[in-house]
Formats: sequence, structure tokens, C-alpha cells
Amino acid sequence: MSFEAVIAIAGILAAAVWLMWGINRLSLAWSAVQTRVKELDRKRVDMAREMMKFGEALLRHKRDEQEASEKLGALRAQITAKTKEIAEFVPPPPQEILITSEYPSTHDDKAWIVSMVRPNGADEANPRHYLIWAADHGAALNRARSTLTEQAFGYEPSNAQRYS
Repeated sequence: MSFEAVIAIAGILAAAVWLMWGINRLSLAWSAVQTRVKELDRKRVDMAREMMKFGEALLRHKRDEQEASEKLGALRAQITAKTKEIAEFVPPPPQEILITSEYPSTHDDKAWIVSMVRPNGADEANPRHYLIWAADHGAALNRARSTLTEQAFGYEPSNAQRYS
């Protein structure tokens, strides 16, 4: 064997070793990629399962919310009915009587309730009532005109009744 044949055989052997080494590296890289793909697929499936659980919980919460809103609507209707039922038993509030003076100015004065209304008749359904101290009916109306001009501006006395 000649020197050239030995070099050719060594070159062929080196090329075969280099080729086997390259194929081995390619095989290891391919295995690593396949492992990573399997791992990512497993994570994707796990995340999909977890997302399905969240979706189911969300649907359950929406269903519970709808049931609660239906119950709340029924309870509000019951409250409205009970309020109307109770309102029938409650007496109307008493008329408001504004007191101009707590005590009479003289010993002969009596308590009179004077109704004040607007002169144009716009508010006759809701007159203002004032307690006035006077000796008689005419004096009560006069005292109402003089005393209440500041408190009931735009109102005139329409009626005076003895307070008992």
C-alpha cells in the first residue's frame, strides 16, 4: 500500500466519522425539539382545561346572578305590596300649624288658627296654618294681616277658627 492509499483511507474514515458526528448532533437536536413540542402541547392542554374550569365558573356565577336578580325582583315586589298594605293603616300626617307666639300678649286673648292662602287661589288645596292670639274673630284676622306679612309673604288670611 502506498502512502496515497493510506491518506485516502484516512480521509474516508475521517469523513465517515465527521458524517456520523453530524448525524448524531442532528438526531440530538431533533429529540430536544420533539421533547419541547410535547412539553408545550401538554402545557397548552392544561391551560385549556384550566380555562374551561374558569368558563364553567363564570357561567355558574352568571346563572347565580340571574337567580339572585329574579329573587331580588320578587322581594322588591313583595316589599312594594307590603308597603302599600301598611300605608293603608297609617293615618295621614296632621296639618302643620306654625306658631307665631307661644303665649298670649294679654290675659283676654284666645288661640285662633288662621288659614293663609295665596290671593290668586293658586294654592288653595294647601293653605298655611298659623296660631294667632287674639280676643275675637276680627281681631285674629287683623293680627294675622299685620303679624304674618313678613312670615307668609304673598299670602292673605282666608279663615280664622278658634283653637280648642
